[in-house]
Amino acid sequence: GVALPVDDAVLRHVRVRDVSLRFGKREVFRGLDADFEPGTISVLLGGSGTGKSTLLRQWGIQAGAGIHPFTGHTFPPIKVLLLDLENSPRQTRRALRPLRLAAPHIDPQLVIIECRQEGLDLTTGTDRAWLDQLLTAHHPDLLITGPIYKMAGGNPNDEVDAKPAALAIDALRAKHDIAVILEAHTRKGESSNPRHRPKEPFGWSGWMRWPEFGIHLSKDGEITHWRGMRDATRDIPDALTRGGKWPWSPITSVNESRFFHIKRVIEEAGELLSERDIADRTGMSQPMVHRVIADNPGPWQALRYWTDVNSSGSPQ
Repeated sequence: GVALPVDDAVLRHVRVRDVSLRFGKREVFRGLDADFEPGTISVLLGGSGTGKSTLLRQWGIQAGAGIHPFTGHTFPPIKVLLLDLENSPRQTRRALRPLRLAAPHIDPQLVIIECRQEGLDLTTGTDRAWLDQLLTAHHPDLLITGPIYKMAGGNPNDEVDAKPAALAIDALRAKHDIAVILEAHTRKGESSNPRHRPKEPFGWSGWMRWPEFGIHLSKDGEITHWRGMRDATRDIPDALTRGGKWPWSPITSVNESRFFHIKRVIEEAGELLSERDIADRTGMSQPMVHRVIADNPGPWQALRYWTDVNSSGSPQ
């Protein structure tokens, strides 16, 4: 692999830099969600083309710059290792350019990029030792890597191949006292029907039970918690939107957030609900439900169209 420190030079050409300075351990993401504290494993799940790789790079740059990805608040920057198992150095440079511009004051020593397009096989001692040495060399607080199907050889659906990879990550996060965020693809056969959309990582079924936190990112930016949201006080938004200073930005409008809540309960029901039923299921008042629908005519019509197709198989 090629280690790429995120500075202006790396956007012009690939070069290797060994960062031997040990950064003191600090409270990871102080003021951020405890989901990313040392020792935790989180998995970001999504279908092909949803933008999850971009979102993970963004989180890595924001962590190294000390920027909360959902609120924009600042916190002491942490050291991040982005281990890309899917893209080439050239693709990585291109993807980093807009993120680097969005965080001009970032210390380039705090974010290290490693490209290993051929993937890892953590079922082997050689690749486990390679990752161990990489973590020892850079001493990150946070490791972002994946996709998980490229972390083990053999059959990714087979426990005998996938489970050792999970155990290797477990051992390394404990040894190096790091937080880990992994990228995962959804199982094949993702449907346009949100109720039937498989929010499960591709491969071994044990990936569903293994991480502490699991987030699913849909193509339209909606966020759901397939591993369960353990603390309702977290700052994780209901949805993200593309564009703005960063590739992904949280939906901060209360009105939009409420509409996403309405959208979710209708998709779960699989049919168009009355305003009274929506109020019962969301905990909003009925007049509030009426106002939110009136303020979002376009998305509401799209939702009605979806329920027509879902119930009859063809648009009404």
